[in-house]
Amino acid sequence: MEEGRHSRIWRWVGKASEILSIVSGVAVTFTMVLTVLDVLGRAVKYPILGTYEVIGLSGALIVGFSMPFTTASGSHVFMGILIHKLPEVGAKVMNIATRVLCIILFSIAGVNVFRFAAELANSGEVSPTLKVPIYPFAYIFGVCCFLQCLVFLFNILCHFEKKGGNR
Repeated sequence: MEEGRHSRIWRWVGKASEILSIVSGVAVTFTMVLTVLDVLGRAVKYPILGTYEVIGLSGALIVGFSMPFTTASGSHVFMGILIHKLPEVGAKVMNIATRVLCIILFSIAGVNVFRFAAELANSGEVSPTLKVPIYPFAYIFGVCCFLQCLVFLFNILCHFEKKGGNR
């Protein structure tokens, strides 16, 4: 792939990851506010209807939307004890191998989440209290799994473009 095209795609993936991360942060804030309001409402005998469902569905958005940006920005937990003791070539091979395994894992997860979402859509599954369809949240999570694969792929490409990659 030529450099300009590669850069444009990476910018798109990075921007999409960043936007999803912001949405994830808003969802976390919304979930915290909703939880506090529900607890206060329960204290005065006026709980908020469907809080449990909304928080559960928000969890899919929070986790799914935060994964790609966390990986792209290197903010995830990294166990570098072994990697840092390896020679540069060994560290590069180990980093690439783990990212390939992650691509395989998230591809399998994405495909299975899409299958599950299709089953939910076909069955008409909705949340018990608010009757919100559940399948869109599953599809969204599946898309995030595939975006995560793209982030890992471009992370691998960075190892080949930069001398030494990011250890």
